[in-house]
Amino acid sequence: MASSWNEPLRPGKEGLIAFKVKGDSMVPILHPGDIVHVDPGPGISYRVGDVVLIFRKEELITHRLLYKVVEGWYTKGDNRLDLDPVVNEQSMIGKVVVLEKAGKRIDLQKPFWRSANRVMGSLHWLFVLCFDKIRLFASWSRLNRYPLFKRCGRKTMLIIQKAISVTILFSGRVLAIFDRRGG
Repeated sequence: MASSWNEPLRPGKEGLIAFKVKGDSMVPILHPGDIVHVDPGPGISYRVGDVVLIFRKEELITHRLLYKVVEGWYTKGDNRLDLDPVVNEQSMIGKVVVLEKAGKRIDLQKPFWRSANRVMGSLHWLFVLCFDKIRLFASWSRLNRYPLFKRCGRKTMLIIQKAISVTILFSGRVLAIFDRRGG
């Protein structure tokens, strides 16, 4: 299930719109109940790794931008292995610029988070490419007959993906602690 959204909670500061997360496709970055502030402003420049709010099939979802093609962008939830269909920029409501988790605000426009999002976007794209190679190998080999190999390949990629996401989140918390202490 994609990260779904309620109707906007309230207009935010600086023209941002606040939404409450309902789904789990962006765990561990976004959990159900977290609030995101979306910049719907015109002229937004999108980059690999940005977390965006998308209107698709009568629902609002949030996913990460992975790769730009002529038709639009490939997107994916951090907690998913497969790519979404290509999304054109007209379907993008805006870019998530602030997260509220347990009452704390995380500004995704700060240099650390911009860099972390770029790295995560690139790593997720790499995982998608690698996972497709594993599936291709499994379909050509005799190992494909064994369900354990199929599950193992998929689970392994998901575990690596989550480990990278958790590492980046942990780094962000460590950085925030040093920031507060002046170190």
